[in-house]
Amino acid sequence: MTSSCLIIGISGATCAGKSTLAQALAAIFPQVRHINQDDYYYPEDHPRHQWVSALNHINWELPSACDMDQLYDDMIRGQTHRTVNQANSNIIPLTPEQLKVVADFRTLGHNLPSPVLILEGITLFNHEPVRDACDWRFFLTLDYDECRKRRNQRAYDPPDVPKYFDTVVWPQYQSNESLLRSSMAHQIDFLDGSQEFRALLDAILKRIVHP
Repeated sequence: MTSSCLIIGISGATCAGKSTLAQALAAIFPQVRHINQDDYYYPEDHPRHQWVSALNHINWELPSACDMDQLYDDMIRGQTHRTVNQANSNIIPLTPEQLKVVADFRTLGHNLPSPVLILEGITLFNHEPVRDACDWRFFLTLDYDECRKRRNQRAYDPPDVPKYFDTVVWPQYQSNESLLRSSMAHQIDFLDGSQEFRALLDAILKRIVHP
């Protein structure tokens, strides 16, 4: 990626608000592209998937569940990849209230002249080339109760099987957060995803526009 493009990476817990914030930022900055890791999940019959035998289900929470090399190549070429789409239908559009908040911040976004690339995904920072390409890295955290409540309010394709959250989703999130905090805490901004939308957006924009 050329140095003239500002790359913002947003990762973190499932249902922590990554897509919501990515959509908001995309609406605020005048020159923006948006790449969602969800578009890069391998098909269900792909050999790289790891099977959770106790649940008879694929582990979709692992970095290996996605074609991150393709994501990186598309990022470099300035393209998006849409032939594989495991969960994009689960992205919830911004609400009218959130759009009003976005409008309040739009002037601030125009203070950033560089083109912006927004990346988002649950294991975005586990892929070294993608992680290192990011100028700003944000990781949204949630506690167990809030994360489970939000997950239960969503419908996935393929759907979660019983015990998938407790057996796979939550342990994988905890492991990933622990790994990132221990290895590169000084390179990532960890934000509480349970904060109000305005507060989260304000925190990110202040870091990007006024570092």
